[in-house]
Amino acid sequence: MTFLRRNWSSIHNTKIAGTLNALIKEKNTKIAGTLNALIKEKNIDTLYIPHKGDLHLDHGAIYNACLVAARPLPGQSVRHIYAYETLSETEWGHPTVEAVFIPRYFNVLSENDFATKITAMECFSSQLKAFPNTRSIKAIEHLAALRGAYVGANTAESFDVIRSIND
Repeated sequence: MTFLRRNWSSIHNTKIAGTLNALIKEKNTKIAGTLNALIKEKNIDTLYIPHKGDLHLDHGAIYNACLVAARPLPGQSVRHIYAYETLSETEWGHPTVEAVFIPRYFNVLSENDFATKITAMECFSSQLKAFPNTRSIKAIEHLAALRGAYVGANTAESFDVIRSIND
């Protein structure tokens, strides 16, 4: 009986996984098609995308769709792809080698740039939490200070380099 239960569970889970994979593939295909059209229309050369290791499933779908839409084929306008950190998403994901965020590209922020970033984040008040939650303004300030310290600045943002093509 245990053998049958185990096999039935395995068969049932395989059907569910197959259905979910088909839905994800369809979703990614639609997103990639939309992004591809936008890239061509606007002649976009740089993409800033969520990091592969983000816990949020929609971020993963966008990451994959962007890589599909920006394939380095002849005539492709996208030359640079950078993945950004999303506090409470990037560090909460499964810490495997391929999913760990590695800061490789830094954008130093002026005081005005950083103030604008905080103002923009405050537009997402439903996402903000009290410190010590990583989705707090204080945590954003700490991360910016840490990334800035990496490059000898007061504040900075960091990105993982997915692709950078110099002609």
